[in-house]
Amino acid sequence: MPGLTATHSATVALTADFDPLGAWQDVFATAKDNATTLWDTMSAAPFVAGQQLIADLINGTSIDPQAVLDAIVQPSMSTDLPISPLGLSNDGYHTLIALVLPQMLPSDFPIPTDQLEPILSFAASPLSGVLIGALSPSISPLVALGNSVNDISTALAGDNPDWTAALQDVANMPANIVGGFLNGATVNLDALLPLLADQLPEGITISSLSYTFGGLLSPGETGTDVYGYVNDIFDGSSPGIGGSLLNGLGINLDLGFPLDVPGLGVGPIGAWESLQEIIAGALGWDGAGNPLDDGADSLVQLVSDIFNTSV
Repeated sequence: MPGLTATHSATVALTADFDPLGAWQDVFATAKDNATTLWDTMSAAPFVAGQQLIADLINGTSIDPQAVLDAIVQPSMSTDLPISPLGLSNDGYHTLIALVLPQMLPSDFPIPTDQLEPILSFAASPLSGVLIGALSPSISPLVALGNSVNDISTALAGDNPDWTAALQDVANMPANIVGGFLNGATVNLDALLPLLADQLPEGITISSLSYTFGGLLSPGETGTDVYGYVNDIFDGSSPGIGGSLLNGLGINLDLGFPLDVPGLGVGPIGAWESLQEIIAGALGWDGAGNPLDDGADSLVQLVSDIFNTSV
């Protein structure tokens, strides 16, 4: 009977540590927070790009299509601006990487600087955020599945497998997959580090590499929103939603001091909302309020002039 008692005790301990609902609670709590962030941003100025376009037409404001195209496809890589437009689709770290990287690469780097800068500009652009945001909800569940399988394998490896952790990882797998779809997932890319080591400038090393894909509700995170950009606020007090292809990159650098840059994934809703806000900014929106609120009197006057009536 002592053997039965030991087995019973192990079973009780295993059951006591097992939490079948914790991962689900975390997934839906994060999804709720993300959805709230998206709603708060979208409801503050609904369809703001369309509003600003109509306001410009009403007020006879000149529209520069090239400025709009540049803002969403090829943001300026100039380093002498008060605040970089890259901050609208990247956080501060990724903005800095995009601006500084071309100057830090060795002279024998395979891609010349004048060719690399347009590539980085697009990778850091809002349009690239829309593209990766559209793909991410399909990719993230697969990444989450792979991460779960890896966690189970790690728990069972070695001479002393952790069956409790493995069981918990198995139970968490469905929640992780749903969480990937809703909130995103991160894939480890450390296997690529040996390929990058020889391409880095002397004195710089990378200790870890990853990429974060957004989920359906991932709002993303950027260094500034349109209001902050217009008003040269670059202290982080006016962050925005959205992102870019570059903004999802997670990297730990050693520059003589450690620099941990987390990947920030963005989903389709957050990316589209950010894109239209940036378009509105290129059309003249100041980042605050609804453009048509200011144009209401002009609209009334326009209708009055057209129909020669008093409104």
